Amino acid sequence: DKRRFDIAVARLLIPLGVATRVVAVANAPAAPSPFFSQLRVGENEELFSILKLETLEADLTTPISPLHGWYRTHGVDELAQIRNILAGDMTAIGRRPIQPEELSGIYETVGADREGARLVDRYRSTVAQTRPGLLSSFAIHSHSVQPLEPDPHTRLELDIKDYEDASRAHSIRLIKTGLSSLVQGKFKN
Repeated sequence: DKRRFDIAVARLLIPLGVATRVVAVANAPAAPSPFFSQLRVGENEELFSILKLETLEADLTTPISPLHGWYRTHGVDELAQIRNILAGDMTAIGRRPIQPEELSGIYETVGADREGARLVDRYRSTVAQTRPGLLSSFAIHSHSVQPLEPDPHTRLELDIKDYEDASRAHSIRLIKTGLSSLVQGKFKN
């Protein structure tokens, strides 16, 4: 049932994803591709390759162009991951895929004390066993706080909350909130 939901969401987003790709290719700087791939931690903490839209200069802070800045502000750069949903590497709703070194850092930081170690163990035995997703409570929360580096404890706690409330109603709430943030340009800064 969840896989059918993922496919339905991905299919609804395909036209926007195709339009994004066409505009990205047309506005790409002199580079081989407006896309790149990165390794991310997937289901059961196994690595997989995620497709990303190149939106930033080499300094990783400056948008390539005003259009690329708009993509980031509205979260459109994430739509390249529709391919990962269709391939079964990701789900529509679930923890955001994280880079391996970032996850190791979170485990180390959060697990430094007894309470944090229990949180890490709980995360690893539940959330880390699932496929990452395009949208999560953490993704929405992290783009509404300043600076854009939320507390790693909060990340794990929000991901666990999403895991524990995997209901269709919760998923629809996240989609509505995510779409609202996207339209209002609050998805990224």
